[in-house]
Amino acid sequence: MSEQWAEVAMVVALVLPLAGLVPVLVLAGDATQWARVGAILSAALWVVILVAGHRPEVGALRPDQLAAAAAAGAALVAAAVAGPWSGAAATAVALGLVATKGSSLDPGALVSAMAAAVVLAAAAPHRTLERTDLVRTSLAAISIVALAAGVHVGATSTGLLLVSVGAALVVAVAGFSVGPVAVVLAGGLAAGLRWLPVLDQADHRAWAGTGLALAAAVAAVLPFAVRRLATLGPAVPLALWSLAAATDVGGTRPAAGLLAAAAVLSAVLGGQASALFALPGAAVLAHALTDAGGGRVAIVAVAAVVTLGALATSRPTVVSGVASVRDEVVRNPVAVPAIAAGLWLVLMPSAWRWARPGDVSAYEEGVAVAVAAAVAVGALLLPAGAPPPDILGLFGHQEPRPATTPRGRVAGIVVAAALAIVAAALVRSSGFTASS
Repeated sequence: MSEQWAEVAMVVALVLPLAGLVPVLVLAGDATQWARVGAILSAALWVVILVAGHRPEVGALRPDQLAAAAAAGAALVAAAVAGPWSGAAATAVALGLVATKGSSLDPGALVSAMAAAVVLAAAAPHRTLERTDLVRTSLAAISIVALAAGVHVGATSTGLLLVSVGAALVVAVAGFSVGPVAVVLAGGLAAGLRWLPVLDQADHRAWAGTGLALAAAVAAVLPFAVRRLATLGPAVPLALWSLAAATDVGGTRPAAGLLAAAAVLSAVLGGQASALFALPGAAVLAHALTDAGGGRVAIVAVAAVVTLGALATSRPTVVSGVASVRDEVVRNPVAVPAIAAGLWLVLMPSAWRWARPGDVSAYEEGVAVAVAAAVAVGALLLPAGAPPPDILGLFGHQEPRPATTPRGRVAGIVVAAALAIVAAALVRSSGFTASS
C-alpha cells in the first residue's frame, strides 16, 4: 500500500544525505554538521516509513521493508562518518536499494549503486583515514565485482560462491572502515539477505553458511592475534553471522535480519559493548541450532561459541577525554539515536517486522523479567551511593589516523572506477532477478 505522504517522505529521505554538499557548493557553513543532520533526518524518515508499514512508489522506485531498513542503516552510518561524500555515498546506496526492474527489485541497480558509492568514497577530499585506505577501497571494489559476477551467473553453485565471497568481503571491508566506505555495509548486508536464500540448492547454501560462520569466528578472534586489528569492533563478525544465517544453515534464517541490524548499529557506535545489541539475534540463532542436527550444525555451533567467547573477552575500546555524557553526545551525536534503536532491538525484536524474526515472545518475556530485576536492584543500590550506569560511556571510539596522500587518493579513484565499470558490465546481463 502506498500513500502520498510516504512517497514524499521517501524522496526527501533520498535527498537529505546530500545536505553536506550545500556548504561545499556555496563555500559557507559547516559541511560536516550539515551532512550529519541530513543523514540523521534521512534515517528517521526511513524508520517512519517502516513503522507505518507503507511501500511508497515513485516511478521505478518501490522499496520493500528490507530495502527501507537498509537505506535507514546506510544513512545512520553516513551520519556517524559525518562528511558530505559519505552522505552522497549513502544516497547512492539507497537509490540502488529502492530501484525496481518491472515488478521486482533490481539486483543490478544495487550492485551498480554500491560501486558508485565506493568511487565516491575514493574521491572524498580532505579525509582523515588510515594510510591503508587505498587497499580497503580496492578490496571493496573487488568484492563488488564478485557480487556483480554472481548476479551475472545467476542461481547456480558458482553464483552462490561469488555472492557469498563478495558479500562477505563487502561487509568485512566496510565494517572495518572509519570513512565513507563504511556506508556500503548496509548495502552488502541487504544483498546477502535478499540473494543468498534464493541461490542454488539448500544443501549448497548450507555449506556456504558454514563457511561464513567460520569466517565470522575468525573475524572475532583476529583482534587477539593481529595487533593492528586490536580496535576492530564487533560489526564485522556480526555482519558475517547475518550472512551465514541468511543461508538458513541449521534453520537459522530468522536470525539473519536481527544480526544485520545489530551489525549496522555496532558499526555506528564502534565500541565492544555494542555487541549486546546482537542478543535477540543470538537467541534466535541458538534456538535454531539447538533444534537442528548434523555435522554442519556442529561446526556452526562451535563457530558460534568461539565468536561469543572472543566478543565477551575482548578488551573494550575506551573513549579518551570524555568527562561526561554531554561531552560524549557532542562528540558523537548519532550515538543517541543509535543506542535508542539498539535498546528497542534488544527489548522488542518482534517490532522489527522487516527482519522476520519469527516467534520471539518467550525471549521478550525473559528480557522483560531481566530488566525488571535490574531496575529493582538499581533502585536499591543507588541510594547506597552506587554510581548510575553510563550507557554512552560503554561505547568506544576509534581515533582516525593520518590522511592519505593526494597520489594515493588518485590511485584509489582510478582503481575503484575501473572495477565499478567491470561490475556495471557484468550486471547488464543479470542471470536472475530477486523477487521484491
